[in-house]
Amino acid sequence: MSFSLLSRASNLHLVEGKLYLLLRGTTALSLVTTLLLFKLLPTVVHLGVLLRWFSPDSSLEIGYIKVDILCSESGKQRITLMDQESHDS
Repeated sequence: MSFSLLSRASNLHLVEGKLYLLLRGTTALSLVTTLLLFKLLPTVVHLGVLLRWFSPDSSLEIGYIKVDILCSESGKQRITLMDQESHDS
């Protein structure tokens, strides 16, 4: 979606060349970084449990996102992310 809007803005000459390239690169970097962070989240949580930063069954609040960390009987961890703004009424 953002690439389409950016391309349209460039075609209408609302964004000049250098700014277009900067915004396109920033958007691509943001997409890749977000995917990597979500891929690494279970590893970071597991490390946090091993280093006793938080308990195996805990709930963290990071900004407006609630992170629930639950351990199953097999020892595998399940991480649930919830956007609190959309669930609080």
